[in-house]
Amino acid sequence: MQNEGGASTGSSGTADELVALGRRRCGEGDLRGALDAFQAALPAKGDDPGFLFDVAGVGRAPDAVVAFRDILARHREVASSWAGLGNAAFLAGSPYLGKRAYARAIALEPDQPASYVNFAEALAIDAVGTDEHERAVALLRRAIALVPDDTSLRYNLARSLLSLGRFAEGWAHYEGRLHPDGRNHVVRAVACPRWRGEPLAGRHLFVCGEQGIGDQLWLLPFVREAAAQAGRVTLEVAPKLVPLVRRSLPQATVLPLQIERREGIWHAVGESRTGPDGADRYIEAGSLPQFLWDTVSGQPAAPALTPDPALVDRWRTRLDALGPGLRVGICWRSPLFGRERSPEYLPLDTWRPIFEALLRAADGPVHACCFQHGDVDGDIAQAPRSVGLAVTRFPDLDLWDDIDGTAAALANMDLVVTALTSIARISAGLGIPTLVLTKTPYFVAPSDGRDPVGPALEPVAPAPGRFWPEGVVGEVAARIEARLKR
Repeated sequence: MQNEGGASTGSSGTADELVALGRRRCGEGDLRGALDAFQAALPAKGDDPGFLFDVAGVGRAPDAVVAFRDILARHREVASSWAGLGNAAFLAGSPYLGKRAYARAIALEPDQPASYVNFAEALAIDAVGTDEHERAVALLRRAIALVPDDTSLRYNLARSLLSLGRFAEGWAHYEGRLHPDGRNHVVRAVACPRWRGEPLAGRHLFVCGEQGIGDQLWLLPFVREAAAQAGRVTLEVAPKLVPLVRRSLPQATVLPLQIERREGIWHAVGESRTGPDGADRYIEAGSLPQFLWDTVSGQPAAPALTPDPALVDRWRTRLDALGPGLRVGICWRSPLFGRERSPEYLPLDTWRPIFEALLRAADGPVHACCFQHGDVDGDIAQAPRSVGLAVTRFPDLDLWDDIDGTAAALANMDLVVTALTSIARISAGLGIPTLVLTKTPYFVAPSDGRDPVGPALEPVAPAPGRFWPEGVVGEVAARIEARLKR
């Protein structure tokens, strides 16, 4: 969310350094360290709405609500403090208070686009039905009307439109992610025109790599369709994806994406900067759906990913040693955190109803296999007590860098239950049934309850009338029982 600033009492350099340290630790996924730094800064920064936004985002939203109420007792007309209270209230599970607070912020400063944007994002995070998403779209349109030259706002609008199934308009606005001020923008100087949907027959299309590895994997069906239409396609992906993608897309030339960060800006280097020799057209990978959505989505498709067969056999032998039974891959959070991401993820111990459903419905033993990044030894040790089932971890499998090994292990699962992470993209790309716990609307409106591009992925939101997190955990449990008892 955008940060509006606001009333501040002033603070020492030490407090500012603590805030910077907290933000850095949050970006690294160290929420405990971030919270410690923020708490140390609180005495000096307690009247700073921007700082309190950060406090809310590391899991202390109720504390932030109290702090914002204290500010507002002394500064009733500070719009940014009302907006901060709105954000903290949403994160604390009080959407009614959040809506009232944001409405007050907008009434005080109706020409402040950040309030509309933040309110829209908070609605998207908390929404249960389409009415809230429609309201988010209306708020974003008002923000864009205030600052029509800020193309980055189009990206926010695109996400809401795509989740509502308005694909033509959504993909057009999705181009807003390419704004030079975007955090993932890559500076290039490709020596050919950009592809804008004209016929590809006989042409050499260069598909520029961008975004995270999960996005890159999800986009592969569009690259496959472009390759079917073009004379030749060259695709960039993250270096660690190259072996898997080369095997999965033999009809394309697959190169490692070469980028480096200079003064906070990503720059393409080498062939990634200028494009491969002979390329007639280029396009960023995330822009392919704008021209190919109707062709690719909803069509019967083979799995997008082809694992290494030798590695699959090796993992099959290893997993056979666990004994007969249902193999279920699990992953409960991303290694990447932030104000927007962290509310999406649940601690493993909240998954107990899911494990109970597996044990009830499986015709035999259940082997829960951990595909969670990071230090999870404590979670694994507590699993027999916290969720009622031991969880098997593979400490020698590098889930961050060994994508081929991860894909081979996942290929041996019967089912995967996960948060929306790269693990979800890999398992669904392999064709493994993948249930994904979601709080915010899924990236694109599902078709028959499934991802319209990768139908093995089934996003699961809270059941109607139920709320996060109990609602989504209960819905996943119900779907597992229905699936396994067929």
